[in-house]
Amino acid sequence: MNSFEALVKVLPPSPASGLELDWAAVEEEQGLKFPSDYKNLIACYEDVLFG
Repeated sequence: MNSFEALVKVLPPSPASGLELDWAAVEEEQGLKFPSDYKNLIACYEDVLFG
């Protein structure tokens, strides 16, 4: 189990979550390449604040 799977097990995302972004467009606009684990986090948890 990787750390993302462990997070989902401990803190399941909302059933209504599932944000889909055009990552190619976002990355082009920002001039950055986002890691896949970050993309997974955003897709599952959208704008949740972890603290």
